[in-house]
Amino acid sequence: IPSWQFLDRTPLPGLAAIVSAIPPGQSPASVSSLMVTPQDDLDGASPVEYLATGADPIPIAEMLADLGRW
Repeated sequence: IPSWQFLDRTPLPGLAAIVSAIPPGQSPASVSSLMVTPQDDLDGASPVEYLATGADPIPIAEMLADLGRW
């Protein structure tokens, strides 16, 4: 299980929505990279940082779904 999925040994808020949005066949490296890379759409926060605040997971789920389109 990738370490980005946890905050102090507790599952990241919104993790269920995030995991279910990962397109089939996406490499764990691609997903991990997206989750820890700062995003302009999140005011420079990484998806992990964004979710750690308890924010809505839907924008992150949409980013993950877009991985399957490329």
